[in-house]
Amino acid sequence: MLPKPNLTNVEVIRNWKGRLELIERELDDLVLHIRLFKRVAEIVERNSKINKPNHFYRFLDWAFNQATAMSIRRLMGTKPDERLLGKLLYDIKANCHLISRKRFLAIWSNDPESATRAFSDLCGDGVDCLQKCLVQKDIERIGQVCKEINRYATQWVAHDLGSKKNSCGRLVRPETVGLNLANFEDAASVLVEVFNRYNQLLGGPKVAFESMVFTYKWDDIFKTPWIEAKTAGRNARHGD
Repeated sequence: MLPKPNLTNVEVIRNWKGRLELIERELDDLVLHIRLFKRVAEIVERNSKINKPNHFYRFLDWAFNQATAMSIRRLMGTKPDERLLGKLLYDIKANCHLISRKRFLAIWSNDPESATRAFSDLCGDGVDCLQKCLVQKDIERIGQVCKEINRYATQWVAHDLGSKKNSCGRLVRPETVGLNLANFEDAASVLVEVFNRYNQLLGGPKVAFESMVFTYKWDDIFKTPWIEAKTAGRNARHGD
């Protein structure tokens, strides 16, 4: 592989900011999907008419767990060709000096007092630039909160390394390996918090990340029967 041409400091910062835009879209989908799944689960749990064992719920659970775990695994990726949060943190850690108080104050040139406080809040008092130890701490926080999710995504979703044979000789794959909705919510919360730090450091006075807000009542779909009575009766007569 040919070596990449050396980038100027301005080009490196521009590259990081572009990657943050990609990360924000990924986080938006992640948070939105968790919120949707949680709401659907609440609807089912509160309605005794439908809160019964059903393979459809198992399918929803399976699809959510796998898709969400892989989304988090992708955000954590640190391979050379990765572009999301995990790799970005390692790249920033190697070039912390580029995120300096001087540069930050220049972004906030119309309010230097607020800029000084904001940089100290994000990077610590009395430092002139982002410290490697702070980036490492964020890397470790993400690794810790996402550890079991990443293991599940790698071993059971991506590569099927954890299947075992049951008494009948059939391969059985654990669906979540002990994970629950709270695990995904905790992971998303930390990912968003870390994203916000670097988004502000690189972009200046930005509004903190907020997931997409629906402009319509999406859950109204559950207030309408999905199968009309005439259709249901016809299917029943034909043995469907």
